[in-house]
Amino acid sequence: MATSRILSLFVLASLVLPLSGQGDPQAGLVGSKAAKFTLKSFGGKSLSCPPKNTALTQLRIVVFCASWSDHSKREIDLLKKLWPIWSKQGVEILAVNVEAAVIGEEERAKIKTWLEASKIPFPVAIDEDLKAFRAYGVVAVPTTVVIDDQNRILMRMSGFPVAKSSKLIGLVQSKLESEEKLRGRPMLLETLPHRRSARLLRMARLMMAQGKMDMAEYSLKKAIEKDPDQVEARGLLAALYRQSGKGDLAKKILTEARSKFPEDTGLLIEAAEQALADKDFDRAAAHVARALKDNPAYIPSLLLRGRIQLAKGTPEAALESFKAAAKVNPLNPTPLVEAAKVLEIQGKKAEAFNFYKQAFDLLRPELQ
Repeated sequence: MATSRILSLFVLASLVLPLSGQGDPQAGLVGSKAAKFTLKSFGGKSLSCPPKNTALTQLRIVVFCASWSDHSKREIDLLKKLWPIWSKQGVEILAVNVEAAVIGEEERAKIKTWLEASKIPFPVAIDEDLKAFRAYGVVAVPTTVVIDDQNRILMRMSGFPVAKSSKLIGLVQSKLESEEKLRGRPMLLETLPHRRSARLLRMARLMMAQGKMDMAEYSLKKAIEKDPDQVEARGLLAALYRQSGKGDLAKKILTEARSKFPEDTGLLIEAAEQALADKDFDRAAAHVARALKDNPAYIPSLLLRGRIQLAKGTPEAALESFKAAAKVNPLNPTPLVEAAKVLEIQGKKAEAFNFYKQAFDLLRPELQ
């Protein structure tokens, strides 16, 4: 009976997970339109997510955070330091608390304590049903999203990577300077290289999802041509070649990209994926370890480390990696499902059932 219940939950989780924001490859991508929600503050005031776009607004930042996330505190502290300057330059910031899938009295008490201790100067919304969390494809807490005045996502940062945090600050500053130069000439904004590149990147992702690899390859090459600093396009092009069985081309693209962006987490993870495909487990593990050193809260890194450990025949180590990912972000069902799979393989059916049930409970709102 227990086995059949585990199987039914596992099948349900497998079917629903790709449809959720957690597993949707198109949710909250750079270049896509930012999803819009009306959320409530702790005091019940209506807040727009992303913040409202006014005549003075140049950029909007949404940061998904929670009281249980140590890295959230670091990200909030960084934005608090920048807020006095950026708020005068047309930057709106909204913190979105994603405390739990269900907000009860205990969660409200934690949020209240967190708000009083944090003294956040910009608005804070409570995502009580996690709809915004899922729509933006959040896989790690914190996740920071930068949105332009056309409601397009310019950048997203999962976790609190040191290198990318500096890049985020640089991107905001450079965009503010660019928009200032072009103010009064809105017809030229869509010709900015980064915006054309972002649209091409978005198109390439859609083409890949539809299996149109030739069109995706063309779009990615054009994206890099329009914006040579488009690191995501380089990583995705390498992934496309890897998935198409063109390992040599994938390695060439990765080598070139990593020489230009040596600390980029996305490129490190793609390099690890390539090494895993080559069954070079030690090299794959080294890439993941380096990525985690800079960004220990990045869920894809932890999940990939677990996959590598499974491939090496060390399921106990893999289980610890999946549990670590679940601890970093208790709202993401993927690590729970992966941990449950390992436990089921080990014959620990009762423990596996508990993990499957936790994943199911997180996904339950999307089934109703």
